[in-house]
Amino acid sequence: MAAERKRVLFVDDDESFLKVLREILAHWTGESWDVLTASDVARALAILHQESADLVVVDARMPVMDGPQLVGLLRRAYPQVARVVLTDQADEADRAACLSAGAQLYLEKPVTEAGWHNLFTALSEVLRLAPTEGFRGVLRAMNLQDILQMECLAQNSSVLEVKAPGCTGQVFIQTGQIVHAEAGDKRGMEALELLLGLKGGEFSLHPFTQPLERTLTDRWEFVLMEAARRRDEAQEAALGAGPDQSVTIQPPHQPEVATAPDQTHQAPASIPTPASPQACPPIELPQAQAPTWPTAEPEGQPILDEVLLASPQGDVLFEWHCTQLNDRLRFLEFLSERAHQLAQYLALGHLDRWDAEAGPVRVLCQIRAERTVWVRRTLRLTEPRGEAGAQCSAGPSEASWAAATGWLAAVSPVGGLLVVGVHRPDRPGPWRSCSEAWPAEKIEPVWRLVSDTFQVLRANHLPAQRVCWVYERATLLSYRRHDGLWLAMLIDQAAPTTDWDGLQRLATEFSELT
Repeated sequence: MAAERKRVLFVDDDESFLKVLREILAHWTGESWDVLTASDVARALAILHQESADLVVVDARMPVMDGPQLVGLLRRAYPQVARVVLTDQADEADRAACLSAGAQLYLEKPVTEAGWHNLFTALSEVLRLAPTEGFRGVLRAMNLQDILQMECLAQNSSVLEVKAPGCTGQVFIQTGQIVHAEAGDKRGMEALELLLGLKGGEFSLHPFTQPLERTLTDRWEFVLMEAARRRDEAQEAALGAGPDQSVTIQPPHQPEVATAPDQTHQAPASIPTPASPQACPPIELPQAQAPTWPTAEPEGQPILDEVLLASPQGDVLFEWHCTQLNDRLRFLEFLSERAHQLAQYLALGHLDRWDAEAGPVRVLCQIRAERTVWVRRTLRLTEPRGEAGAQCSAGPSEASWAAATGWLAAVSPVGGLLVVGVHRPDRPGPWRSCSEAWPAEKIEPVWRLVSDTFQVLRANHLPAQRVCWVYERATLLSYRRHDGLWLAMLIDQAAPTTDWDGLQRLATEFSELT
């Protein structure tokens, strides 16, 4: 039985590049791909609406909507479609933005035959590892602004009707321009601001009819940006006017107690969910079985900074002090995809928990079928320390890289350790296998996934020194030095004699290499 042909859509405003791409990929892909091309976003959306695709490859810099914006829109509107960004010139900040928005890969455009072959190989791997709907469905939901963007980009004429508890409104779109909005007794920008601020509800698209008045005359991009700005300012003002609530959570079987920095105000220790008006039990934070290395966790009182609970459909069940809610949701989607790819590469089973740490700051996450839990906490230190997640230096020197690879070659086996490797931020380094069942080449693809995670953590101002994935069958521990070199250790979850002290020793030795 012949394999199903994959449909791959390339979006680039450079027509000459698309012509070359079609000719070259026709040779590489043969009968395995249907290659589709679009020179603008409107055409790309029309193709996706009419024909669908398995993978969309987007140029990083295009007019109207750039790569990260389009990737973010595709992530919410077409969650089943894989996404890759191509660029003429790789930039680390741009790379982090694209990955955070939902791109699976960020690659440079090929200029040689070997480069085209590498591109085809990389895209084929993305198609092969397309996550299942159950995992990809985590934290994906289109909001009203996404719908309006799609209608405007496609140059549609329609009336978007919005219904929510206590509010009904309409947005009139004519040939890709927002010409009027109304909600209750509000009109124009005030009505659009109100509708964009709704936390939930239903919407439906209807054929365009002329509104009784036209209150919006600017281009749709400015209209949406201005409405979103006014909405955010109103929400910040409302937050600033309210009491500074704090929360105390005593997680079961967890030695930490998260205490509010200001004891004057206390928020409920339990968190209500939409399923029940009654308070649910306190959150059970993921427990750390791995050592906090390379040094012991600083002593201090744990202070809860933020909490987020979300449903698999993307609904926010509860959030506390998440001032960057959309950024958190995007990061959790990035994390869920990378965690799933790791599990597929290495057959690790389901992800039990994930956490990241730098100095006194720690974030913990659990992704479950019924909900996703995100917690961020900071230790009130008994002794002053430097800033968590300090910026890296210009990069590792050749001497430090030589010292790291030499150290790896001399590492003695440690109980429970399956594979260990050292890597640079811009390219993979050597792996050393400590088990016949885990040859080094089996774990080579892990480098890109872990490196992406460190980069996106830093771009989101989250702790990016130690990162831990705890799976059903193994734990992946990664530690990043200030010069950018990082160590990865895959540890057997079922080993009865895992030598955590020995693993701690390896991490400390690596951190002290010069």
